[in-house]
Amino acid sequence: MNLNALRPTRRELLAVGGLSALGLSLPQVLRAENENLRTKPPRAKSAILVYLFGGPSHIDMWDMKPDAPAEVRGEFSPIATAIPGTVYCEYLLQLAKLNDRYTLIRTMTHDRNVHGGAVGFVLTGTRTNDPGIPGVRGPDASLDDHPCLGATINRYAPTKAQVPTAITLPWDMVDGQGRKPPGQTAALLGSKYDPWIIQADPNDKKFHVDGLSLLPGISIDRLRDRQGLLGQIDRQHSLVNTIASAGLMNDYYQHAFSILTSAETQQAVDISHEPDELRDRYGRNTFGQSCLLGRRLIEAGVRFVQVNMGNRLFNDYGWDTHSNNFPQHRDKLIPKFDPGFSTLLTDLEERGLLDETLVIGMGEFGRTPKVSKNGGRDHWPQCYSVILAGAGVNRGLELGRSDEHAAYPLERPVTPEELVATIYDLLGIDPAMHIRDRQNRDHPLVRGEVVSEVLLA
Repeated sequence: MNLNALRPTRRELLAVGGLSALGLSLPQVLRAENENLRTKPPRAKSAILVYLFGGPSHIDMWDMKPDAPAEVRGEFSPIATAIPGTVYCEYLLQLAKLNDRYTLIRTMTHDRNVHGGAVGFVLTGTRTNDPGIPGVRGPDASLDDHPCLGATINRYAPTKAQVPTAITLPWDMVDGQGRKPPGQTAALLGSKYDPWIIQADPNDKKFHVDGLSLLPGISIDRLRDRQGLLGQIDRQHSLVNTIASAGLMNDYYQHAFSILTSAETQQAVDISHEPDELRDRYGRNTFGQSCLLGRRLIEAGVRFVQVNMGNRLFNDYGWDTHSNNFPQHRDKLIPKFDPGFSTLLTDLEERGLLDETLVIGMGEFGRTPKVSKNGGRDHWPQCYSVILAGAGVNRGLELGRSDEHAAYPLERPVTPEELVATIYDLLGIDPAMHIRDRQNRDHPLVRGEVVSEVLLA
């Protein structure tokens, strides 16, 4: 059969009005070209990224400077940790007992001082096209930005299980102007590879799977309707059959529907199966239950889960503490983060999953060394901290050293390019590979070297 002879014209494609009703754009209708994938056996079978939106105060949590002047050291007292000579904040009681089980990078550093630009940078390893303007606005996300971690994994190392490859929960992030910052989508790879989003609170008794969506506004019910509509079109328009026979119809929605309604997905998101005692350990709040749900999804075969602590900058879960830094960390943020993140690590370890799961704890930057007049700390990308734990990562390592005010790296600065390259390497994706955008243009995946010090020998 000559497929070219069957290829429909633009006019014929437009005649099939049902395609636009299905939300199928031309890039989704046409099959993507096969690429020469550069992958290798992964050290980490999967990963959970715990993202602290707004920028946690590194100097008030795990890079304390108790000998600094009062306006620098702040209000919190240090406590001993599992690593002799290392101190954490007095309110990080659980994590302080576990720091011999993970790597803490103390010297992350970059130059993006606006939330959106920093989010886009640290979650892709590449600076966004629009940096934003400090004090004025965040950056505009672009389809030409680099893909986020979940999207890259979705494209180049998808799961073989009947579940989504990459999921973000319990919400996507919105900046101070109500816009979605860069670094949360597939961008130049095309929306087909966007991480799936659970836009619902797992701590809510009414939490259910319809919160899992392909794109904003597309739920299981709408997908079911669209599948039915596709069936009607298929029965009523022979042209659609011709397109499908020619290999031009993308099976995206069919595959999506089968994943969303699969027994594996349905069971993974049913958090009610978990014992009350474990749910209590994680914390009966949105963040704690999201961490627990993240573990369930990884157990079911999802390769990448991003748990966002904070969907907006200024609420109980936002880390952007320009004022009341100490009450917010003490009363709202750390009491949720400490048990949630610590229990995630211990729960994975108890189930034998930590050795095959990479866990990352990070924000887009830290906070200023000097406390402001209103008791806050402002944005500080020059030096901050990131946690890496689990598969392929050294235990009890403290990489780098900041100066006496936790303001600048003294030893071994690490950039977002290097961190993202390291995450890709652990997940079996060659960070030196090149990717192609929707126009078939060539781009390096990330321009950064792997941080070899954090890797197990």
